[in-house]
Formats: sequence, C-alpha cells, structure tokens
Amino acid sequence: MSIRFLGVLAAMPVWVLGSVLLSALQLGLVVYNAGRIAVDLCFFWLAGVLRRVVMWVNSPWSFGSHRRRMEALERSLYAARTREEWTAAATLIDKAEGAEGWRSEVESSDYDYRLVEQMLRSLKEARLAGDTHELMFLLGSALHRRFGSIDRSCLYHRARAGTKRLVERFVDECVLAINAVAQAPTGAHSAISPTKGGPADGSGTRAPDPGPGSPTNSAASAAAAPSHLSASDKLEFFEGARLAMGRTALCLSGGGALAMYHMGVVRALIQADAMPRIVSGTSGGAIVAGMLAIRTDKEMVDDVIASDIADRYGVTWFDPIPTQVATFAASLLTSDRPHTMRSERFAATCKRYFGAYTFGEAFRRTGRVVSIVITVRYGDGGASHPFLANYLTCPTVFIWSAVAASCALPGLMPAANLAGMSARTAGGDALGPLDGVPFHPRGVHALDGSMQSDIPGEALARLFHVNRFVTSQVRLWLTLDIQYRAHRLARLRLLPRFFGADVSGIFTQRYRGHVTISPRMSLLDQFKALSHPSRQDMERYISEGELATWPRLAHIATTA
Repeated sequence: MSIRFLGVLAAMPVWVLGSVLLSALQLGLVVYNAGRIAVDLCFFWLAGVLRRVVMWVNSPWSFGSHRRRMEALERSLYAARTREEWTAAATLIDKAEGAEGWRSEVESSDYDYRLVEQMLRSLKEARLAGDTHELMFLLGSALHRRFGSIDRSCLYHRARAGTKRLVERFVDECVLAINAVAQAPTGAHSAISPTKGGPADGSGTRAPDPGPGSPTNSAASAAAAPSHLSASDKLEFFEGARLAMGRTALCLSGGGALAMYHMGVVRALIQADAMPRIVSGTSGGAIVAGMLAIRTDKEMVDDVIASDIADRYGVTWFDPIPTQVATFAASLLTSDRPHTMRSERFAATCKRYFGAYTFGEAFRRTGRVVSIVITVRYGDGGASHPFLANYLTCPTVFIWSAVAASCALPGLMPAANLAGMSARTAGGDALGPLDGVPFHPRGVHALDGSMQSDIPGEALARLFHVNRFVTSQVRLWLTLDIQYRAHRLARLRLLPRFFGADVSGIFTQRYRGHVTISPRMSLLDQFKALSHPSRQDMERYISEGELATWPRLAHIATTA
C-alpha cells in the first residue's frame, strides 16, 4: 500500500505535489493554533476557579493578623460602592504594602524628578509674583504630556491610590498657572515681552538676548514688564498650548451586551471630572456613545446610568436566545446571509432610545464630539474601510441609524444603511421623520465597526488632533493569547470568511490605548454578550465598570 502511494506521488506533476504539501502545511498551522487557543481558554477558566478556591480556603484559615488584615482590606476594596470608599481602602493597602512611602519619595529613576521639581518651583514663583509673561514662557515647556517622563506607566502601577506626590503637585501647579494666565487682566494692546513671547513692536523678529547681566534677565524684569495682556495674546497662547498638548479621546469598544460595562466607566469619569470631550463607540460601545452624544454629563449621571435603562422604554436590544436560534434557522432557508436578529427590530429599539437626533443637532445640544465607527463595504464581498460618523463627516445622519449600522455584525444582523435627514424628510413627507433617506449610494453597505477599527486612533488623530487614548475595553480574549495566534493565521490568509465577510481585520488591529480600562470578567460572562441585560446585570456592569476605572484615574488626570 505504501509503495502504491509513493508511486502515485511520483506520478504527480511538481506543481500539484507542491500544492498538496502547502495545503497540508496550512491545515497543520490552523489546527495547531486553534488547539492552542482552546488550551488558553481552558487554562483561563481553570485559573479563575483555582483563584476562587484559594480565596475560599484561606479566608477562615489565614495565619497571622497582617495577612487577615490585608485580605479584609482587599475585600473592602472590591466591595466599595463610591470612589471615596475605594480611595480609603486603597490608601490603607498602600500604607500596609509600603507604597505610601514610595509616593512620598522624590528621587526615582522612573522619571526626571530634578526637572519636574525645578519646573514646579519656577511656576510657583512666577505665579506668586504675578508675572504672567514668565508663566506663559514656562508653560510653553511644561505643557507636554511626556515632560520629565511623568507619563511612564510604571509610575501608576506601584501604588493604588495615586502616583508620586511630586508629580501630583506639579500637575496641580500647572493648573493653577493656566488659571492665572486666563484670569490675568486684559488690556487693549499686546504686552508680550520681546524676550519672552515674541516681538512687541510688530517687527516680526525676536529681540536679541541682552545677556545674563542685563536687567531683563534679573528679578527686576518682572516689575518692569507690562501688567496686561491683550485678548489676542491670550487666544494665541491657549491655541498654541492646545495644539502642543493634543487632545484626549475616550474609546468604547464593542462587546455586545457586555458593552454596558462602559456605563460604569463613564459615570466614574464624569464624577471625577475627567471625562474627555471626544468619544468614539464601536458596535455595542456605539450604544453608550450614542447616549453620550445626546445627553449632558448631568443627565448621564442623574438619569441615564441606572439599572433600569435597558428596560425603560419597553423595548429590548436582544431577542431571547430561543428566538435568535429560530430566526437563524429561518434565515438559513431564505437568505444566503443567515442572521440571528432582525435588523428592523433592532433599528426600532435604536429609534426609541435616540429619537430623531442627528449628529449635528446632538453636537449643538451637548458640545460633545461623538464618533460612531462603521465598516463601509462596497458591494457584496467588495473592498471595505472604517468610517467615522460624527458632526463633521455626516451632520445630517440620524444617530440611531449609525448605532444600528455599527452593531450589524455578519451572522448577527444583515448589513445596514445610514439614514440621513434631507429637505424632503425634514418637511415630514410619507417616509416619516425617523426613516430618512439613505446616506450612501446604492450598493454601499454598513457593517459592524469593530471588523476594521474597534479603536479608531488614526481617524481621530486626523479629524480632531487626538494623540492620547483612554480605552474602555471589554473583549476578554484580548487578555489571552488568542489575538496573537489569530493574527498569525490572518497574516497567512488562513482565516475563513465569516458569513461571507472577511473578519481578519478583527485580529490585526490594535485594541489598547495609552490608558486601558478593563473590568473583571469571567469566561461565563461571554455567554451573556448576546443576551438582553437584566436589572441585576446592569447593576453589576455599572459597579464593575466603576471599580475598573477608579485605579486608572490618577494616570488619566496626570497625562490624559
């Protein structure tokens, strides 16, 4: 038998033999990486079980008062319901672990403490002396996210309650200096010193430095400097500072119903006065982003972020699982694109939550810059690319239609279309005010945004000068080795198409930001991703979202 098989191989043309060997190699790679992914999932589940077993065994049998006290503090930390409770527990843990002493120590190789200390002293002296021009000059150097390496992540992982106290004092002094410049008296003419901020005589050239012994470099220069700034001087300073610093965006990842964890993240950021003005949302995260687009911070905290928000309007985001299975079975017989949910029903839910707001109207109401990420595909199986729907790119598009399109994952829902308001629909014709007209031409489809760009860093940088990203991430598989192995298969073009769609982009994109917030999740939580959240689920999602955000607030407040 083996001789006959070798004879068949010998009779094959070289190109056929090479193709067979290549296919066998590809199949081997797929099986190997799929097996490793399965092993990773099993070990992740097993680690969670063992962690709970160890905590259960140790709790009544802990030896030593210190260990019992630390376990009690850890439990109080995760049982906290307010930021104040969490901070109190975190501070006690820091003291017990020696991290409180680390925070008070100035010297460290993790950052340039000499530079930070010197700039802090100079800013304070200029502010107390009322020398606005010196403040503007110093802030030109200090207002940089990486000044003195204070953005290094190691500075925010040693202690739970904060970072180095010198860094915190430096940031506070920068805020005081900025407020001092903003509140400085405004005169009719420019008062920028030729040696500090450019020419005061309009010549267009900077005056030469008179040297260290001259009056302008002495303490008398502050008294001799003009006391007023013109409004144009202030405007030019703050515009330049904003461009130099860049802007921060909050990116809400996809994740189905698990995206409701973002609600807790948003509430924690708003209550800490750390909520970025620029927000993006993808897939399930687009639901929370859409609410942020039409609601103010106060409305979000007082009304929207509550356990009844998923049931408030008498509609649901997801059908019961048996209904989804029945819908999928029926679509197998009637469509070449099977799906578990009806897009019309999901769109009706979006209309109920977001009403007739367009991106332009929402921006004028709240001033918040919200982008909803969509994957635009040309034809069936054609080229695709990410598209950010916001008040600049499509101001007349309904927010409900963008949310519905961003959630249209192949296999979950059919492709959707953006709906916009035109002169015809604005007049209230037969189409109805919430139906609108297609935004894209015929043949262009909108799909789940996470297929191409869950975190749209490049597009946000191009449109809004964003260079700092705070990411709320609820995709559990990113914490495992799954993305790495799927990425390898995607680069070799070995991933199969998912219900006719190319899903390789899901595994080749970047999902983390400069600050990444990830709530505690178990493997069993993933089975709730396609289930409508109950009130108990919403309470847990909000609580866990806050618990995951509080430890990151120091990093966000300092560098973002």
